Amino acid sequence: MLVYAGSAPADPLSTDPQFYKPVIDFNARLGNQRDILRVEMQTPLAQNRDQMIFSDIRTVWGSDSGHELNFGLGYRQVTEVMGEDYVLGGYGFYDRRTSQFGNDFSQWTIGAEALGEKYRFRTNFYEPISGSKLISDTPDSASLTPEGFVLVNPGITREVPLRGFDVEAGFRIPYLQDYPTWLHASYYNFGQGEDVDLDGVRLRAETDVSDHIRLGYEYSHDNIRNTNHFFDVRLRIPLQQEKYTRPKGIYRYMQEPIVRDIDVVTNPKAQASKTEKNKNGKTEQYIFVDNSLTANGDGTPNNPYNNLIDAQTALSNGNTSKTIYVRQGNGTASNMNTGITMDFAGARLVGSGVDLETRAGVFIEAATTSPVITNTSGDAAYTDNKNYTLTLSNNDTSFNDRRGTYIRAYNGADVSVSASGLTANGNTSEGVRFEAGGGNSTITASVQNITTNGNGGVAGFYIVGASNTSLDITANSVQSQQNSGHGVYAQLGGTGNHVFTADDISTALNGNDGMRLDTQDSATSIITTTNTSSANNGDDGLNITSRADTEVTVSISNHTSSYDGQQGVDVTADGTSTVMIATLDQLFIDHAANSGLFLRSRSGGTLNATLSDSKISDNAATGLFIEAAGNGNTDVSVTNTDVINSASLSLYLLNNTSGIFNANLNGNNGFLGGGTYDIFANLNGLTVDAGNNWWGQAGGPDPAKVSLISGGSVITAPALGSNPRP
Repeated sequence: MLVYAGSAPADPLSTDPQFYKPVIDFNARLGNQRDILRVEMQTPLAQNRDQMIFSDIRTVWGSDSGHELNFGLGYRQVTEVMGEDYVLGGYGFYDRRTSQFGNDFSQWTIGAEALGEKYRFRTNFYEPISGSKLISDTPDSASLTPEGFVLVNPGITREVPLRGFDVEAGFRIPYLQDYPTWLHASYYNFGQGEDVDLDGVRLRAETDVSDHIRLGYEYSHDNIRNTNHFFDVRLRIPLQQEKYTRPKGIYRYMQEPIVRDIDVVTNPKAQASKTEKNKNGKTEQYIFVDNSLTANGDGTPNNPYNNLIDAQTALSNGNTSKTIYVRQGNGTASNMNTGITMDFAGARLVGSGVDLETRAGVFIEAATTSPVITNTSGDAAYTDNKNYTLTLSNNDTSFNDRRGTYIRAYNGADVSVSASGLTANGNTSEGVRFEAGGGNSTITASVQNITTNGNGGVAGFYIVGASNTSLDITANSVQSQQNSGHGVYAQLGGTGNHVFTADDISTALNGNDGMRLDTQDSATSIITTTNTSSANNGDDGLNITSRADTEVTVSISNHTSSYDGQQGVDVTADGTSTVMIATLDQLFIDHAANSGLFLRSRSGGTLNATLSDSKISDNAATGLFIEAAGNGNTDVSVTNTDVINSASLSLYLLNNTSGIFNANLNGNNGFLGGGTYDIFANLNGLTVDAGNNWWGQAGGPDPAKVSLISGGSVITAPALGSNPRP
């Protein structure tokens, strides 16, 4: 029977370890930014069944060369709170850390906890004892002169320990009595008293697989350290001779590890005088535009131009490198409706939707709202066939007579573009277009945070390379919706070498394909996409086609297609001598109006594809369609993939070629729920291995849901006896 505080006299505290024993924990944590090894020893100093005074000594090593020691003393007591049993506790630590920069810091940590059998609550407060320590000399601040030049002030960078706190709440997942599993959410803040505010959230999950082993995962994100992931294993070893059995019920939490921040949190702090120059030694000058001004100025910070025409003229004046910074102004296209041609070497066009920074990323002026740049008779922002480096930041180039932003490299031009925060909506032609054509022209571009909605032309975001050109395009965080053509279209042609890398691309409600990636002519291309999605597009969600004599390597990871008008995903090698090597991982395709996933070769093309860890469900025709036709060569391998609930066919295999058809489906897959057939095959005498799969029932597919025509066979034995992913 439990003895509650206040209900009966508690047994006196004793140093005899009759209830709680000394334990040592080894905790290994594997993270995306660093790995950590931690050793903790918890030693009861005085105890009875319901109370314990204990020490907690820890040492932590990090792969970032930092290490830390923590010396703690704590008290815990079993008591009743609002009718529920809880372990209430408090503790204090002295922390000593050597940072990754070799500086030593000390702090005090105090915390409190309430640990129940259903819920947990914790809070910690961290107070530095040490002051800031030197890291290095670095330039890190900038200021504008009245003429529009920038002074960069080199200063020293110091590492500053931060005062802070965290709070956490958790709950135990019911129904997992044999493997107690907890989910926790916490908020943390550091920086009180300093000119930095580290603000973040943390999510944790942990499961006890035995009295000795705990597995866990932790996600955290804040505005300074960004995103961290940790997978951890904790091994508990009792320091005693007899067999260790963890206490039951509420008493198991009397020796629960204390949860607190593992670091003395520090942040580098720098303060910084020389005139900014670009990499070619030219002085950097800033030209300012503000169309809210009645009187036109001279383009300096305190007397900006009120129109784009004068700003463009100023680009070519003087032996300086230029940045045009367009302030929010009055938020209209007044004096901003003639477009701007950015074809001067090293020019930058920056809108006030982002902070104005030097080329090295040093802050100059705070962001407000993006300006509006239009062109009633052409492209809003346009470049042509010259060698240059161009930066476009946070401009709105919407509702133009032609394109929003047009970057072109012709006749041997070498163009480098960095674009971020662009909005290009409702243009008569494309929202954003990058085009290279002829004469060994090249475009190297990095774009992020781009919105291209409701445009006409070929696509919202259109990339085209022709003749002997090369494109190297990296696109991050692009939204392209409700365009009359495609959402995103990369047309990689000619005889050059192309690289297209995309992450976080969202396409929806476009008239044609959500994202179309074509390789043509005799180009060699590398296509890599991650974290992309398509929904409700008129044709395919994602279409990848290689044509003619191209060679292309494709890697698609974590793509979602839903409710698209034709195929969810179509991967086709089409044309004599074209070779496509495709790695498809984590595709999630549902409710396509035709096939979920179409893998095919035709007209002499060669497709070598691997599909893994995917789910294809609820499509109107076929779930997975694998085809070789017209002298095509198809070699496909599928593992750990579910194809379920197709209205007609789960799996369609079509060998209609004089070339090669090979489909290796032996790989822990699931093919089931096809409205008519789970296997429909026209193999022309070939044999396909489809063993070790789940067919919705033990023993293999329902014979009534298998149709083999034109000879051949599909071997389904041995079949899985249960669903590998219930």
